[in-house]
Amino acid sequence: MKVKVITVLVTALLISACSSIPFVGGDEDDEKPAAKKKEKIKTTLVYIPKGELQCEDDSGDPVKATKARLVASGISVYSSECAKIAGMMHPSMCGEVTLDINVHSINETYVEQAQKLGFELIETLEDKDLDYDVYPCDL
Repeated sequence: MKVKVITVLVTALLISACSSIPFVGGDEDDEKPAAKKKEKIKTTLVYIPKGELQCEDDSGDPVKATKARLVASGISVYSSECAKIAGMMHPSMCGEVTLDINVHSINETYVEQAQKLGFELIETLEDKDLDYDVYPCDL
């Protein structure tokens, strides 16, 4: 009986002693180089007229198409939305172009490249005392 008690006590002491020894070596996180700080990308909004004609619902470029145009030119698109230019009178007549636009968030270093594709900075609307109202896209 004494042998069993001594064996249990020695085992318990060994287990508790091992749990208090700090682990040394082999930690994968220590072997990795320090993570570089991610550079924050400055983005800006650009837009392009959708080209949709009044009374013709399937006309114009969907937001996916204008986004694809940017991406095909090597410009990353971070977000996209559909909008309508606000603050401007526009004649209601079938066949006339609507004030619908596609708005995309891109890296500001690619603005000039986007402008060559026909996109404009959203700020140009503000320069004309105009605004835009976002609405859900029919993707």
